[in-house]
Amino acid sequence: MRPLFFVLLLTSVCAASAQEVDERGRRVAYAARSEINMDVLELDGELVKPTGIAVFNAPRPTFASLLSLRADFNREMLQSVAQVQ
Repeated sequence: MRPLFFVLLLTSVCAASAQEVDERGRRVAYAARSEINMDVLELDGELVKPTGIAVFNAPRPTFASLLSLRADFNREMLQSVAQVQ
């Protein structure tokens, strides 16, 4: 277990100390954040549309109701009246 730990430690130290160098031997440093201004760009081209048809109003699926609605509650009403008396 210890040899594996030391190998990982050495590779991480070597990777941290390595710097990118270009073909002339100069050190290369990149900016932490790059911003591209798209307002300055001018694009020329031709609009190419797809040959298919897009379906925007697909019918919604219908599902059976999980609730069973009852039309009358006569039995329960009679039981409640009997309990009140």
